[in-house]
Order: sequence, then C-alpha cells, then structure tokens
Amino acid sequence: MAADDHEHWLGPMPFDEFLKEFVSSKATPAPHAEYNDKCTKSDRGKVLKKLMERLSSPSSAENKRWVLIMYAAMANLCHDSAHFSGAILDIEEEFDQDPFDDGAEAGGFEPALDTKNSESLGQMLRYIEEMHASQHRVFSFFIFINANYFRIIRADKDGLIVTDKRMWRRDDPDLKYQCLNEFLHRFDNLSPEAQGLDTTVRPVARENATHGERARKELAPYVEEDKQLKVPIREMDVPCAEAPTGFRTFYVWASVGTDARGLRSRVTRGYPAWDPQDERVVFIKDGWRSDVGTVVQEAQTIKNFNDNGIEHVPKLVCGGDIPGQKTVTALYVDKEWNKGQHKQHQPRAHHRLVENIGLPLWKFKSSKHLMQILFDALTGHRQAVERCRTLHRDFSPRNIFWDEETGRGFLADWDLCAPMPELSCTDPDVNMMAQKPNSSGRPDRTGTWGFMSSLSLSEDKLHDVQDDLESLFWVGFYMILLYFPCDIADVLYIVDTVYYQVVFRPQRKHETNTGPIGGMNKWAFLEGQGYDSACAFHETISRPLKEWVDGYRLMLSAWNRYYADLKQWKKVQGRKAPKRKARTSKPAAPKLRNCDALMDNWKELLKTGEFKDNDRLNDCLHEQHPEAIIEAYRHQLKKDSKTDRIATATRKKLDSENMRASSSFSATLQGTPLEEDEDEEGASGTGIVAGQDEKSESGKDEDADHGEVKEDAEEIRAAKRQKTSAGMYTRKSSPTQLGGRKCKGRL
Repeated sequence: MAADDHEHWLGPMPFDEFLKEFVSSKATPAPHAEYNDKCTKSDRGKVLKKLMERLSSPSSAENKRWVLIMYAAMANLCHDSAHFSGAILDIEEEFDQDPFDDGAEAGGFEPALDTKNSESLGQMLRYIEEMHASQHRVFSFFIFINANYFRIIRADKDGLIVTDKRMWRRDDPDLKYQCLNEFLHRFDNLSPEAQGLDTTVRPVARENATHGERARKELAPYVEEDKQLKVPIREMDVPCAEAPTGFRTFYVWASVGTDARGLRSRVTRGYPAWDPQDERVVFIKDGWRSDVGTVVQEAQTIKNFNDNGIEHVPKLVCGGDIPGQKTVTALYVDKEWNKGQHKQHQPRAHHRLVENIGLPLWKFKSSKHLMQILFDALTGHRQAVERCRTLHRDFSPRNIFWDEETGRGFLADWDLCAPMPELSCTDPDVNMMAQKPNSSGRPDRTGTWGFMSSLSLSEDKLHDVQDDLESLFWVGFYMILLYFPCDIADVLYIVDTVYYQVVFRPQRKHETNTGPIGGMNKWAFLEGQGYDSACAFHETISRPLKEWVDGYRLMLSAWNRYYADLKQWKKVQGRKAPKRKARTSKPAAPKLRNCDALMDNWKELLKTGEFKDNDRLNDCLHEQHPEAIIEAYRHQLKKDSKTDRIATATRKKLDSENMRASSSFSATLQGTPLEEDEDEEGASGTGIVAGQDEKSESGKDEDADHGEVKEDAEEIRAAKRQKTSAGMYTRKSSPTQLGGRKCKGRL
C-alpha cells in the first residue's frame, strides 16, 4: 500500500505555516487544555465502534496498533459530538514509532520501502484511502500521534503534506502554545468545505423529498439490492452554464461498475441518476482529471463531438470542472522545507458531467449484436479522428456501451483523449495518424493495461490510430473468451500471459524509463505463435466470430511487422555507410494504414455472416462484469485441481484395499488364513511390493494427497459410493471443461 504513494509525501512543513495555509484562525482563542502525562487506555470497544460507524474504516484491517486518528466533521471516537479534546488521545499505549525523519537529508523524509516504518505508512494509507472511498471528499486532515509527538497530515488526490513533529501534552517550547489544542480548536470552527468535504453532494433536502422518492423508483433497476438498503439517495450538483446558479441538481443512489479506491488516481465514479428537469434517467461521470498542460475537459470534448455530428459517442447534457475543487500538493514540492522526494506530481481538477445512459458492453444479446456494438464504437472513433482530430487512447470493455432502445453502441470515456495534427499540416516528419507530441500533458503510454497495443506496451512511442485499432481487437476477443463457451483453463492462461503480461526491464546505463513493459506475448499471439487452442472455437460459437478474429489478427500482425521494418529502415537511413544487406527501399504500408479495409471487411461480415441467435452464455454468472467471471473461473479451476488430487489419492487407497481383499480371499481358499499382525506384510507379496514402490515414487505428494483425503472425508465417502465393480473411482465431467466443449461454459 505504501508503494502506491511512495515518494509523494511532502514534509516536514513547519506547523505554524501549515495552520496558516490550511486551517484558518478563529477569532476566539483556543481554550487551555490539560493532558495526562501518561497515555491512558480508554474503552477500546467504544472507540472502534464509533470509528467504524462514522468513518467506514476498512473491515479487513489487520489487528495492528492504531497509529492514525482520523478527525472529521461530526465524528468523535467515543461520543456523538464534534469536540475531540478528550477522545483524540484514546489510543493504545507504547506508541514509540514515527515513520518520518525531520532531520533527514533531502529526499529522506519518508521511509524506504519494505521497512517497519514503511508498514506504518501503509496502514495510514489504508485508512486515508478508505475514508476518501466512502465519502465525497476534496481533501482530508489526519492526525498521526505517538507517545510524545504528533503530526498533522493533509491528503488530496495528488499526494500528502506532513507537518514537523510537535509536542501534544504541553506547550510547545518553540511555538509557545499547545499545538494540538490549537489545531483542534481551529478545525472545529472550519466550514465543511474547509474541512475537505464536497458539499455539492448532500442528503436530499426536506423540500425535495418528492424528487427523492421518484428517484428511488426510477433508479431501482440500476442499483444492486444490497446497496439499496445501505446507500441513501443523494442530491448531486453538476456544473451547467445555462443554469442561473451555475449548477443543475440530479439525484443519485449508488455508484455502479467503479472502484474509487486509491488516493493518487482519477478516482472515477459512475452513477445512474434521475433528472427531475427532463424526467429521465441519465448517467453521471465523476472523477479527478489531469490538470496540466493543454488537457481539454471531457465535457468540452463531448460537446465538440456533438456539435460536429459525431455518431456513436455520448450525448452531453451538462458538465464541467467544479469550482474551487483542485489539488494543491504540487504547489509545495519545491518549498525549502520539503525533504521528501521532489518528484513530478500530477495536479488534478474535480470534473463531473452528465450524458445519456447505456448498458455495458457485456450485456450484448448475441454474437452479431457484439460485432455491431464494436463496429459502432469503431465508427465513432473514426469520425472523431477525421472530423475532430482526436484520439481516444483508452479502449476497454468498460468504455463501450449500447443504447437499450436502439441496440446500437457508443464509445464513451474520452477523458484520456489527445489531439492530433491538423489536416493542414504539411511537415513530412509529422505522423498524421498519431497524437501531437507532448500535447496531452500526460505520459505517451496511456490506457487500460490489459487492452493496450503490443507496441505501446513494449516501447515509448506516440499513440496512433493503429494502437487504438489493436486495443479494439483485444476488447472484442476478451468478450468472446469470457461470454462464449471456451475452456476456462485456456481463458485464464490467455488473460494472465497475454492481456496482463508485465515485465520489469533491468535498468541500463543512462536509461531513464525503467517502468514495467509488456506486449511481447500479444505480438506473438498476433503472429500466430502459440495459443492455437484458444482460437479453435467451439462449434456452438458463430462462425463469423472466428473469421473476425483471424482476419483482424492478420491485419494487426502485418502492421506490426511494417512498423518494425519502417523503424529499421529509418535507422539505416541515418547511417553514413549502410550495411551491404541493409534495406534500401522504404517498406510499403499495409492495409491497416487507415480504417478503410478493416471497416469494409467488418460491414461484409455483418451483412453476410451466418450468425447464430442467442449463442452467448446467459446464465447468472455470465450476466456479470468480466472481473467477476474471471474470479469465478479461477475458483473453479482451483477446485478442479483439488478434486483431481483427491480422486487420485482415493483411487490409490481403493486399489490398495481391493488388493488386500483379493489376497485375503486367495489365502483363505488355500487354507492359510492370515494372522492379524500379518495384514500389512503377508497378504500379497507382489501387491505390497508394488504398493511400497508406488509410495516411494510418490513420496511427499502422496502423503499430502492422503492428508487431503482425511480432511475431506465426505468427498471420499462419495467417491467410494461411485466405485465400479472393479473398485475403481470414476469421475463425472471434469470441471476443467466448465465453460468448454462439454458443459458449454455454464457454472
């Protein structure tokens, strides 16, 4: 956890400067407070109960010492009060740890990873991230406290600022006042906005109760049943230039398909929302966009698309940046007092927009419908490139939707898009199919890792149209693997080794980019090197899907080879004396130099392809999102592996029992009954020798198997009931085939 925000802790900020910057002074002086010389232990049950109720602390937190006290409006560790002067010290004894070092050299303020102090930092972050995930916050304050000193921490979506350590029991010798008491007094008198709360999201006002009840009725189909009982209806304001107040109010219930965890991230949330003005359900996207360079607001991008008649993209209702809600951590990186790492930060602005609602891609009805939705997304992408000179740069299953009324698809989530060179550009060195160099203010490698192109994952390059086209292929193939009858072992193998391959390259001399890379197995897949079983689709899958995968793959492979040849040719041209066998002519661009050939083939496939109706998997599992299916597949494969081990051990045990029974019967017929103590050694020499040899060969594995047999006695009894006349165990259909050719993928 600490690694996520490593090198983004700033400090030690002088305490008085911190108060001046972030906690405004109250005209009324802080009252004097007396603290015990020794930390006394309070009722731990009351502390934890209130902390869990008020601040939604993580349920999976380890039973470790509480080193962080979260201070928030209307929250008290023991009582329903906003006064913390007593409860703030309700902590465990022997707090002698401090992960920060005020006296460190530049860059050494926060601890190195994989140290004891780093673990403390990780625990802090767990609470900080959970608090931000469970509340609508712009920033938050936290108090770190040990036996003698305390620090105040301010966290926003770009990092954390930490004060120098100060005494909390008595007046600080340098500042001549009680620092902790002064902070608490000031904090109690801050407005909700100054405490970090996002006040554009609030409980339904009493006068708007009718709107709230209507919203509950209209939004119920979009909200999971367990959330309906736990999450209240809220009012949410969205920037609207046409509204008299600058905002338009919508009603939301619970976010869907998003995970707001992670401090330094976009923290994107999506909400089905009730629009009382137009009386319809819409979709609200809420997140923290990059606020550097010339990044264009997503709401403005979509408005531009709508104004230019781009098809198959969202239709904007309203949206924009929320005034006054930006990160400020980056402003303090270069301060003289900062002994943390002076790394480049990512300033962010809170952005919220409203657009038409759609069903997620994985709710498609059939193979032909899937192909139509993806084709519509490609159409919208092409029009955005040609008419608005904009690249999407983030194709993924969560960014493609379809309209429930028309069944047609649209490409959403344009927050990572980048501008392209204008068509009027005549510079021969400019790639007209790529983004403008350094135009986005973000790293060139952008997107969702599993669906990024093989080239963008493996090297630094400007994102181009072909990268997006390859990403679309990976999205489509992903849907086929997960929502049609495919062998789950093959599915998981491709997901792990192709989609999510990650390699950390060794740092070389003078090399600045040492981050993770991938894409090598994607390249191999496109070249047809291995993975043949994954492309041998089951006969129940519509033939056009196979044709789509094969044709698309060949076009992408040809483009990748062309890219490599072109790169080598340019390298040769830069040499004064090219090698004798070096290529002298510029390689010819293949069909994928634009979208024409791909779209023509796709149209023909949709027009003449012999698609089957209802050929996708429609059981309860396959109505869920991709991550849920993958998790279920992993569980099933693990269960299958365990079943195989139990079956093997059971078969060995039954063979041994049958051998002994046969030997005993043979001995009885010969008039030589066995003695009790000779059962193990005299029943059948051949059988016992074989059994001993077998045990010596299996070694520890057999011992482990028999251990599992003992633990799973019920399964063994069931296995025995399935013995054949020869005493052999016979298995039913293999769970490995679940999702494969025998069981058609249904759990």
